[in-house]
Amino acid sequence: MGTRALYDWARDHPSPLLLPSDFTNDPEVIARNDRMVAINSALAVDLTGQVASDTMGGCFYSGIGGQVDFIRGASRSRGGRPIIALRSTAQGGKVSRIQASFEAGAGVVTSRGDVHTVVTEYGVAKLWGKSVRERAVALVSLAHPDFRAELLAAAKARRFVLPGQPLPQAVYPWRESRLETLAGGQTLRVRPIQLSDQRPLQDFLYRLSDESIYRRFLLHVRSHPPEELEALVSLDYRDAMGLVALEPDTEAVAGIIRYDTAPSRLAEIAFVVRDDWQGKGVGTLLMRRAIEIAKAQGLLGFTAQVLVSNAPALALFSEAGLHIQAERDGELFQLEARFSPA
Repeated sequence: MGTRALYDWARDHPSPLLLPSDFTNDPEVIARNDRMVAINSALAVDLTGQVASDTMGGCFYSGIGGQVDFIRGASRSRGGRPIIALRSTAQGGKVSRIQASFEAGAGVVTSRGDVHTVVTEYGVAKLWGKSVRERAVALVSLAHPDFRAELLAAAKARRFVLPGQPLPQAVYPWRESRLETLAGGQTLRVRPIQLSDQRPLQDFLYRLSDESIYRRFLLHVRSHPPEELEALVSLDYRDAMGLVALEPDTEAVAGIIRYDTAPSRLAEIAFVVRDDWQGKGVGTLLMRRAIEIAKAQGLLGFTAQVLVSNAPALALFSEAGLHIQAERDGELFQLEARFSPA
């Protein structure tokens, strides 16, 4: 391997060092490298997160290699990222590599307890610390669309997910994810909502103050059941779009915005920001990204119901550069905010 120039450079050079695998593949040694990113391939991943990498159906395709070593080493590295990456299908698209369960003879190389992140061409599933239900939902959304209904039906039959779990039909728009910096220097990840966001969104809603809840829902809400969360994350990313702003380290939700498009090509929009993030520009950031995406989709603007007393929300619409018409209805303003004059 390599050119003569490479060999000439390497000869007698002090930098290259060849060491045995009991050193290079030692998870403790790997973990000493900060921000270690370990990308490993797989033959298949089941809906609980188990990884088959060397055998399928009793046939050996390769050896185990250093997959487990590097997955564990990277997970213990400061800022490390252990990743399992695979295409969603095999055999020319005839077989899903995201599987309900492995067939007899398939060996599990990396256990579900070690897996952090799984990636296919349809997105990213972060499985670390997630329940079996959350894992199954996330992994179904990574499968090729031709196999999602079959996989979801199998997950329901095994009681991995709730009976009413909707089918993820849309392709996740991962290119819309952005790392944004606020005026105060804080950094947030703004990305489209995923099906696996139900639990973090539920945590977010329960952390809102009574005032923030009332401003968002226009009534006092005391509980947020699974059905509400399922509806919140069920998006087609075209007529129904939602974005979350996440703290980069904890991935806790700082704010959320969602719009649903009417036949008029005006979308009803609503948003809410966690109380400790209010006044820092999170709402402005989410509105800017929502406007960018809505314009690209050919929408004409937004409609919204805003409390007359909700000065921050009214200011956000006013400062977004939209052409606003407002009609007061009791304690509410009925807003129509277009991207260009009607």
